[in-house]
Amino acid sequence: MKKSVEEFKKEIEFMANKPSYTLADYRQRVIDGLNKLQKGLRAKLLTGTEQNEAHLIGQRKILNAFTDEELLNEKSVTSDSKKEIAVVSTTSVADVNMLLKNFEYMKGIHTWLKALKERNEPLPENEEDLSYMFRRDRPIKKSDLLKGYREPTWSKKKLRQRIKWGPRKRL
Repeated sequence: MKKSVEEFKKEIEFMANKPSYTLADYRQRVIDGLNKLQKGLRAKLLTGTEQNEAHLIGQRKILNAFTDEELLNEKSVTSDSKKEIAVVSTTSVADVNMLLKNFEYMKGIHTWLKALKERNEPLPENEEDLSYMFRRDRPIKKSDLLKGYREPTWSKKKLRQRIKWGPRKRL
């Protein structure tokens, strides 16, 4: 338990100090997660690891189909290259899109952690703190800003989320 908390803190520090986050970094994360799952008898006995392992193997297969240029610059991924990646990795374009969506989420966490570090605010201590703090403080999308922060055009889901997590705290 203590070892996993230390690993989490090292991972958070690493992400907060990293200048940029690319698909190559995401691929390394997937490979590291796969190595942790496959290592040792204890990991084999845990329930639900087979499904998680299959998911990570699928992500690794897709990420290995990317070119070096695409791994370093995700903006160079076009719809044609997504189709090509799907063919090479023997998956669907929807799987490639889901992987890119997951990557964008991780990139958002990276940007948020970097901003926390620059403002000298405390970094999350565990995964629960990370998920709570990120949901509460995550940057608002530009499309939402264009609509207006307090406009009633927000969906019911977004309004419930604002009520549940409350406004951002200013220090």
